[in-house]
Amino acid sequence: MAKLTEEQSAFFEEVLESVRLIPIEEVIYDVYENPIGWCPFHNDRHAGSFAILKKRNRYRCFSCSASGDGIDFVQRREKIGFINAVLKLALQFAIL
Repeated sequence: MAKLTEEQSAFFEEVLESVRLIPIEEVIYDVYENPIGWCPFHNDRHAGSFAILKKRNRYRCFSCSASGDGIDFVQRREKIGFINAVLKLALQFAIL
């Protein structure tokens, strides 16, 4: 893989900052239409084990311990890498 130029790296960092500001609930409930309270990462049988931590802009499952931000959520759901998850969110939310 080719190394990024300083200009490309600065651009990616700017996009990354914007993507990290996307409200987690918009990613989880609007884009993926995940039912409120149900964890998509295990065979969840207890509504309420999955929580959105709005102030921290993160999610957490108290059953399977999955947790992270919107980028991590997309990585897990789509089984893709970090850069692809950032770009996917940037496109979905018209950042790019």
